[in-house]
Amino acid sequence: MEAKQKLTKYVGNKVVIKPKSTNFGLGICIFDQGGTLEELLEGARIAFEHDNTILIEDYIPGLEYRFLTMGDEVVAVLHRRPANVVGDGVSTIQQLIDEKNKHPYRGDGHTSPLKKIELDDQAQMFLKNRGCLISRYRQKGKWSCCGAIPISVPAATVSISRIKCIRTFQRLP
Repeated sequence: MEAKQKLTKYVGNKVVIKPKSTNFGLGICIFDQGGTLEELLEGARIAFEHDNTILIEDYIPGLEYRFLTMGDEVVAVLHRRPANVVGDGVSTIQQLIDEKNKHPYRGDGHTSPLKKIELDDQAQMFLKNRGCLISRYRQKGKWSCCGAIPISVPAATVSISRIKCIRTFQRLP
């Protein structure tokens, strides 16, 4: 009941609901188009599965980059893109995901270069909020994002490490 009262003020706002402490982006729900009270409550339920305290933050659109540093040096930069499929005009979203998961780079756990695309509660909510059903057929060439960017949803990564990084920060004492 307390969550319902507190979530009311976020209805229709672009927000992220996430556990206070989690690994690999588990339990994160992104409402980049706003959400109804029922959707926000479902996002809170998912977040509470991973922690006793949740955070509600403003959603800020943009690209996600992950930086690997060693000491004071940036040694690698990846641009992360959400898991996605492209319609062929014949297959459903689920069939397209099943086909994409057959790629030899995709596997289970964190030992494969790419994790298999799994439609967990987070991903299904993400698709539902965009009016996509996994049983629908996708138009040829139509791109469908299969989830938000949290690490728990497998993303395609694009290395941009060879791009020279300009140091725009100073080390704090």
